[in-house]
Parts: sequence; C-alpha cells; structure tokens
Amino acid sequence: MVPPVYHSWDKTISDTVVVTNVLSLLGSSFIMGSYVLSSRLRGHVSRGILFCLSLCDWLIAFAYLINRGDENMPLCKAQSAINIFSNQASFAWTSTIAVYTLIARRHSEPFADGFIYLFHFINWIYPATILTLVIIFDAWGFDKGEATAYWCWISGRVERAWMWRFLAGMLGQWSCALLITVCYTILLIDKQRNRRKRIQRIGHEIISESRRSVTWRKEKKYLIIPAAFILLRIPGSVRNIQQYDNTLPPEGDAFPFMLFLQAIGDSGQGFVNCLIFGVFTDNTVRYAKQGMMYILYKLRLRNEYMRIEDDETRVPGIYNHLIK
Repeated sequence: MVPPVYHSWDKTISDTVVVTNVLSLLGSSFIMGSYVLSSRLRGHVSRGILFCLSLCDWLIAFAYLINRGDENMPLCKAQSAINIFSNQASFAWTSTIAVYTLIARRHSEPFADGFIYLFHFINWIYPATILTLVIIFDAWGFDKGEATAYWCWISGRVERAWMWRFLAGMLGQWSCALLITVCYTILLIDKQRNRRKRIQRIGHEIISESRRSVTWRKEKKYLIIPAAFILLRIPGSVRNIQQYDNTLPPEGDAFPFMLFLQAIGDSGQGFVNCLIFGVFTDNTVRYAKQGMMYILYKLRLRNEYMRIEDDETRVPGIYNHLIK
C-alpha cells in the first residue's frame, strides 16, 4: 500500500521517470547507433565495451517504462527480470571501463584488449547467476515502493527481502562505486607523477595550450565519471539503508524527496553516460565546432550574395537618376 504522504508526489515521480527514461533511451541509442554505423568505432575494443554498457542502460530504461505495479501481472515479472539483469550488467560494464582504461594507460591498449573475452564472460555470467538465484527462490516481484520508485524488482513479501536487495542491487552498485573511484584516482595520481617526472627531466614544462586543454579535459573526466555515478545512485542507496532502520518511518518528510531523486538517478544513467562518453568527447566537440563554423560560413556567403544582388538591382536606378 502506498503511504499517504506519497500521493502528492505520484504525478511528479511518474512524469520524472518517463522523462528520464526517454532521455536514457535516446542517449543509449545514440551511442549504440554510432558504434553500429561507424566502422572506425567498431575497430576499437573500448567502444565495444561502451556499446555493451549502453545496451544495458537501454534495457534498464525500457524496463522502467513498462513498469506495472502489480505483482500478479506477467509484465511485472518481466520487468523484474530485465531490471535485475541489466542493472547488474550495467554496474559490471561501468567497472570494466575503469579497469580497461587503467590497464591501457599503465601498459598499452593492445594489452588491455586481450582481456575483452574475460570481461564478457564475467559481465554476462555474473548478472545471469544473480537473476537465476532470484527466480529459483521466487524473490522477484513488486517492490511496493520500499526501496525503488514503485517498480518491480525484489518482492516486498519475500522473506529476508533486505538480503535479496543487497545481492541483486547494492552489492554490485557499491562494488562498482568503489572500483571506479579507486581506478580513476590511480589514473589521476599517475598523470600527476608523470607530469612531475617530465618537469624534472627538462627543467620546466613545455606544453602547448591546446595540449594542456586536452589534458585538463581528460583529468576532469576521470573525476566526473565516478562522481556522476555516485551522485546518481546515492538516493537509492540511502533508501535501501533506511529499510534496515526501523526507527525511520517511511512517512518521514524527507523520504518522498529521496524517492524523487532515486527516480532520476536510477533511470538517468544512460543519458548521463551519453553526455560523458558521447556528446562531450573530443571528437564530438571538434565535429560540432566544425559544423557550426560551416553553417556560419554558409550564412556569411549567403548574406554576401544577397548584398551583391541587392547592389546590382540598385545601381541602374541610381544611374538613371543621375542621367536625368
């Protein structure tokens, strides 16, 4: 049963879930479409990893869109299955991107490419194992809004629901947050160490302005990726932790707001990944700048052409006036 305090939030949460899921579907489709249509991108293992992550994010958004809060409906079971598998796979592939980047930077990209089959084995088998356990013990179903934004995941009626929520969600989520934070912190430390070594070797740092800008953008991405993941997932983690504390009633004033934030965070990962790995990459920014310059150049040529035509039609009239 939905607590009375939620009734005023139902419409807001429902609309928020729809908007964020549509954005995630579009963002994930953009990354997957770019990979499928571009032979250059298909030649990079790193883009293949990103394709797998985007596929999982697309499935997550799709599952939330077909949400039906009725445990007796087959659609609820379908959403539970997709939700559990795709979320765990998304956590695994997000961690893989961090591990792959660390290996590639410390060794080489071809060396990191050699782990791709291991990545696939772990990242698909692990979620499938979790889902199989949940199905065998009949732990899937409608959550009743206890730890999610009213979608089907772990049934609220199952015994030891907290254990299944931890196994089918929090374990992978917290492990991913810890792993990507450690990996990207090591990458930042390595970059700072290499910079100091270079300064010591040549006596001063000689870096062009464009190179310095690229380096700074990469360092910011190392900070943004774990920060974005953690910020998006914090509301869901807080609500799960609150379920273990019986002194915090769900009717508390802060609880509906955390539910609203969770509705954004859990379903918005695909859109955020599109921004980080697709829209704000160096190549995309460069192509966007080139496109804008081309449009401005065409507009300028068109204005020049119209001005010349206007002058040509005006000159005879002025000449005739002078003759008279």
